[in-house]
Amino acid sequence: MSHYRNLALAVHTFFQAKETLVSRSHALAVAHIHIRGNRIAATANELVEAADLLSFERDSERASALRVLHRQRAAALGQSLDDFLDECSLGEQRAWFAPLFNLRARRDPDDVANAATVVLARIVEVLIYPMFKVPQLTVS
Repeated sequence: MSHYRNLALAVHTFFQAKETLVSRSHALAVAHIHIRGNRIAATANELVEAADLLSFERDSERASALRVLHRQRAAALGQSLDDFLDECSLGEQRAWFAPLFNLRARRDPDDVANAATVVLARIVEVLIYPMFKVPQLTVS
């Protein structure tokens, strides 16, 4: 369940992040990242909720239905991450997110939770730091 605690923390951190002033040339890119980040965070929050419900459910029928919901929400979040990273493969955003491109095509709920945690953390970095000072990211 630590995957989901980390993901919940990443969602919380994303929503708490404050945008910094950026040059006009970066304003559109930052706005796009912020909008997509909101969508990813909302979808991630749904996955966290499904995981929480599943972890406490003791009725086998309900647990079975929740497992289906959990997988569906993981697939939706995985697709949202794929779409975002595909969009970031072009233009100036490529340099900011290129190290995360290997996180695409995740569908296992735990893998998706881990990938979303990393992507949301990177989005927060991009939103907090001025675009010309975004720290370089290395993913192991």
